Amino acid sequence: MKDKINKYIWLILFAIAMGYLEAAVVSYLRELYCPGGFTFPFPMPPVKLYLTELGRELSTIVMLVGIAIVSSSAGIIRIAYFLLLFGLWDIFYYFWLYILLQWPTSFLDWDILFSIPVSWAAPVIAPLIVSFLFIGFSVIIFYLHSKGYKIIISFWEGVTSLVGLLLIFLSMTIDALFEPRIYLYQAPSSFHWGLFNCGIIILIIVIGSLTFLSIPSTGREPPL
Repeated sequence: MKDKINKYIWLILFAIAMGYLEAAVVSYLRELYCPGGFTFPFPMPPVKLYLTELGRELSTIVMLVGIAIVSSSAGIIRIAYFLLLFGLWDIFYYFWLYILLQWPTSFLDWDILFSIPVSWAAPVIAPLIVSFLFIGFSVIIFYLHSKGYKIIISFWEGVTSLVGLLLIFLSMTIDALFEPRIYLYQAPSSFHWGLFNCGIIILIIVIGSLTFLSIPSTGREPPL
């Protein structure tokens, strides 16, 4: 039990530190390219710097996936670790941004969230909702697993989850998919809350299905 607690503590500290690291990088970029603050339209950085930024974004995902993989040998627990780390990283990224830059000033402030394959843009509250949902899902998985439940994601639950994630992705990227350079010359006018809310509801339904349809198994408490 002590080993589990230590693992959780270090994973949480890793996510918090990773959030600070990304917030620090963004604060440097703001000093260079947005000294007046984060406002749309965003200035286009030099191509070399833009490609470097894309590499940094991809590297953060590789780091989260890598830590999740080495943290467990069970597939569903690896997913739970990834969701936990992703959610904490994203939440503390905005926490540290506020500490360093006093931004965002509101949960409704717009932000560029990601740039692969196109720019993801949304009010800050949207990625925070996703992050809290991910953390909640991971906690449920850890709890059920610790109690010896057999957690199996069915084919349809997997497909439904992908549909929910796709809707959330589209809510943040659909404008840029039609016009990749849109945020270089105009500010976003409205968020696609319909797509976003449908995606969130679908994910909640899948989480509920996994929670209530998990099968109890016998034997000792499984390792994480």
